[in-house]
Amino acid sequence: YRSTQEILDVANGILQEAPDALKKTLWSNVTGSDLPMRVQCRDERQQSEFVAQQILEYREQGVALSEIAVLFRSGHLSFDLEIELAKLDIPFRKVGGLRFTEAAHIKDIIALIKLTVNAKDALSWYRVLCLLEGIGAKTASRLVEIVVGHETPLEALQQVGKTKALASVAALMDVVSTARGAVSPGECARILAGWYRVEMERVYDDVHRRWKDVESLVAIASGYRSTGSFLDDVALDPPNEALQGMEDDDGESEYVTLSTIHSAKGLEWMVVFGIWINEGTLPSAKASGDSLAIEEERRLLYVLCTRAQRHLILSYPAVVASWERSEAIGLQSRFLDPIAVERFPVFTVEIDDDPPVPALELPNNP
Repeated sequence: YRSTQEILDVANGILQEAPDALKKTLWSNVTGSDLPMRVQCRDERQQSEFVAQQILEYREQGVALSEIAVLFRSGHLSFDLEIELAKLDIPFRKVGGLRFTEAAHIKDIIALIKLTVNAKDALSWYRVLCLLEGIGAKTASRLVEIVVGHETPLEALQQVGKTKALASVAALMDVVSTARGAVSPGECARILAGWYRVEMERVYDDVHRRWKDVESLVAIASGYRSTGSFLDDVALDPPNEALQGMEDDDGESEYVTLSTIHSAKGLEWMVVFGIWINEGTLPSAKASGDSLAIEEERRLLYVLCTRAQRHLILSYPAVVASWERSEAIGLQSRFLDPIAVERFPVFTVEIDDDPPVPALELPNNP
């Protein structure tokens, strides 16, 4: 009753190799839709540009933004897309995880990166200094005045007196100086994240989850040519700030929904994008070797596909950046392998680095 037969054919294909599954075939009377698409993008940056441009294309065809959703396995997987949507002034709300720029640990790293561009950024210094052990708000304010107000801040810090905190401040300034000389934004972020992890383990309890977000930030920064352009993009205010006070059923509010698959259960949209449909992400690498966990991952992808009413587009990056400064080949999820290309065509986005990504030409169906 929700999806077209073309979408259900993909859902059936995902389940067909599930062991001990209830043998059933979903069918629908709803017809007249495009075939679902799987799209191979060069990397995460291109995937974000592709999805954002396709959202604009659907909007031009008359599909309301509130009828469009982007689904993913984990909250950190949408960070790069959030930056791209903000750049294009596409309103969005996120369900299941904080927005990229709302998380405290992301704010910490961004403050550190800002110091490599502007050593006189008092607000960033204050935030970072408050992370250090033994430094409270009052001491941080005094230190900020010294750091920002002197050409040789390390010498000026001696005015504070010989305290344990001064060694930590000196080490911080040394790391910022090293990061300032990094050859790329990704290397700059990686140096600062290495220092930050020690402080993060002391300040936060859920370090493992937060560190995944930090790794995502480093990967995103690696896709930029300059630290300044990276900061310009992450500093953009989300274009839907004005929507925060509106009720969900307010007819005037219109925004794209970004959601984890778990949070999307029971919901539906006219157009659904699934991003990061990679082997190692869906199914998660953590599920490897555990047959029960693999089948739970399979059901997640099934849930994702059956949220779509008329249009389903699944994408994955062909190159995945890692924390170790290397790039790995990104393969489509194993769950998509058995589905015939005739029912689920494959597209590759081919673009140059500089021009904006072109939207695929979408049929203008009712």
